Amino acid sequence: MTGSRRRPASASAPACLLAGLVSVLGASLARAQCGGFCIYEVATPQMGESYAGAGATADDAATAYLNPAGMTRLDGVHYLAGVVTSQVISRFDLRRPGTTDQGNDGGTLGGVFPFGGVYLTAQPAAAFRAPEHLRVGLAFNNIYGGDLSYDTAWAGRTYITRTRFFGLNVEPSLAYELTPWLSLGAGANVLYYRLNYDFRSSVRRLPSGPYVPTVKIHGADDWSASFTLGLLLTPGDTTRIGFVYRHRFDVALRGFATVFDSPFESDFELPKGVNVSVAHDLGPRWTVLADVGWSDWSSFSDQTTTYERITNNVGQIRLAGFRDWHDTWRMAVGVRHWFTPRVRGRGGLSFDSSPIPAANRLPDIPAGTTWRGSLGLDWRAWATANAAVTVGLAYTLLWIGGAEVDRVTTPGAFPVTLDGRYRPDFSNLFGLTLAASF
Repeated sequence: MTGSRRRPASASAPACLLAGLVSVLGASLARAQCGGFCIYEVATPQMGESYAGAGATADDAATAYLNPAGMTRLDGVHYLAGVVTSQVISRFDLRRPGTTDQGNDGGTLGGVFPFGGVYLTAQPAAAFRAPEHLRVGLAFNNIYGGDLSYDTAWAGRTYITRTRFFGLNVEPSLAYELTPWLSLGAGANVLYYRLNYDFRSSVRRLPSGPYVPTVKIHGADDWSASFTLGLLLTPGDTTRIGFVYRHRFDVALRGFATVFDSPFESDFELPKGVNVSVAHDLGPRWTVLADVGWSDWSSFSDQTTTYERITNNVGQIRLAGFRDWHDTWRMAVGVRHWFTPRVRGRGGLSFDSSPIPAANRLPDIPAGTTWRGSLGLDWRAWATANAAVTVGLAYTLLWIGGAEVDRVTTPGAFPVTLDGRYRPDFSNLFGLTLAASF
């Protein structure tokens, strides 16, 4: 437990009342603070718990991102760095009677994709004459991303053959302990979002046999700013309650569409959301974790995308209002157990509702109902009275259920009706973290 502080066992009446109100709010919301194509696995040890209770644990530098208010529980300096490798296994199976093009199913869509994160929390040195209860932090991670590659002759080729996108987040943060039972935190988010996207420029074949050229939208990117607010309640030394609000990102991608020789524009919101987390110690070895939350994915329905095909005088193609996304909700439970003073195990389960109805699931972001099951193991490789180094391993099985495509007609100049389902549709995620505190 090096570097963290324990709170007094007793709590004032206002603390207990506020804790109760936050718990009731969380139960009434029962929504998810991610979902869609947001990445939960941000290269922290909490991956081994499916991020159950992640806004309340506040025992390593990951709290700079998960809930900045939790930094007040950490004295000294804490570092954390991690990497995650995702092996995606997915395939789209067509139902031929409901599909208007006779291309193939799309082939195997998955692959292996790495990403990571770096986190820091610090108690300002005495030379800065900062308030005793002030903490500062920094997070750098990948919070949005995806990579799908369909066969170039598949039935939906005029809408998509390949997409790769990512969102890199930098978040400096501050936290202050108002009382022994209440801490507040805030972070300023800067997101860099980039999209590469390919599709066939027509359903026709050239006289020589191959399909017409692939349109490549490359280098479409944007910078966007947002903020995070956090609150941490510690009504006793065995219970912590975290509340996190993340504001939306307004993204305006600008790039270029080859073959069409035209500018590409796509404007959309990445959603705001709230999350309530609880961590409760059942003794010196066991901790139980839970959270609920909500994400405003319905705002993504307002996405607008435009480009022009100047060649052959085709004119402007506008893709606007073709999304029909819903808000998502999340529930998660987890557990921690110290097997020895140096070895700790983790486990967790989580559920995220689907943001997309089957009647409007498009093949560029085929999100659905998502289940996660996770295991993790931490090993304190080195420790003294004031410093420690810990290595963490984690595994998550991510399964997307019920990703049906129910006679969905793709938007654009050459629409195709697709009917089928994604099956199998799951990912194996492996995480490695290294934490140090002093």
